[in-house]
Amino acid sequence: MNSRARRYREPFACLMIEIDDYEALTKKAPHAADVVVQVFTGYCVVVMRHCDSFGRLSPHRFMALLPETKGPGAATLAGRMSQDLSGHNVMVGGEVVNFKVSIGAGALDAHDRWAGDLLRRVEQCLEDAIERGRNQAVFAEPPPQPPAGDETAALDALMQ
Repeated sequence: MNSRARRYREPFACLMIEIDDYEALTKKAPHAADVVVQVFTGYCVVVMRHCDSFGRLSPHRFMALLPETKGPGAATLAGRMSQDLSGHNVMVGGEVVNFKVSIGAGALDAHDRWAGDLLRRVEQCLEDAIERGRNQAVFAEPPPQPPAGDETAALDALMQ
């Protein structure tokens, strides 16, 4: 997707989402984490478009790929998801379980050499959200522009 977005100069964004305190959920009730994941993924299916891709990276970490989405749209979606899910209660075995998510978000930039550049920024934003106290979304700033004469600048000039 990254190469297509770059080739056709289409916007492309990415979210990395982590269920906060996942380990505590598994200790609180044996099946609480499974139910939370089911509710969370159901929510994501509802709020994302049919052209978006969503997948699980680990038991508590997920990624959403958002083609044709500019940075402000990704930041809005991430903020809304974080806010909506913080007020979501789930019943597990007669007990109310509240869960929250931390989100790192970012958009493809003309100076990204490959998808890993965007993923690195998004993952760093997720870590920033966790360090800032969780239950929030942090949007990645575009990378610094390379100095003139850099090979990336020459490639960008050829692509224009």
